[in-house]
Amino acid sequence: MAGIGAMVTTGSASPEGPPESGSADPTIRIRDLSRRYGELTAVQDLSLEISRGEIFGIVGPDGAGKTTLIQMLCGILTPSAGSASVLGFDTVREADRIAERVGYMSQEFSLYGGLT
Repeated sequence: MAGIGAMVTTGSASPEGPPESGSADPTIRIRDLSRRYGELTAVQDLSLEISRGEIFGIVGPDGAGKTTLIQMLCGILTPSAGSASVLGFDTVREADRIAERVGYMSQEFSLYGGLT
């Protein structure tokens, strides 16, 4: 199975460009992140940093681990190994702080039938 190794930065969302390297903590920091489902490894030993203002794409075929990665970054799934932080908050210990600041909509979105 192909992984999510094909990740590409495509530019900066800020007119003045991304901040100088080392000028601030990265918005997203991932260190040796892995997620396994029994014998299946969905994400394996991923490490990267994304700076404030940087535009970043996650690409890969179905089953490559893209959704699993996003769910780990949002604190919805717990990594099997490694660590990650979003906006300086640990995705495991401070998932509630991330949820206050980041929105996530699943591919299988649904509402309760009685919701008005």
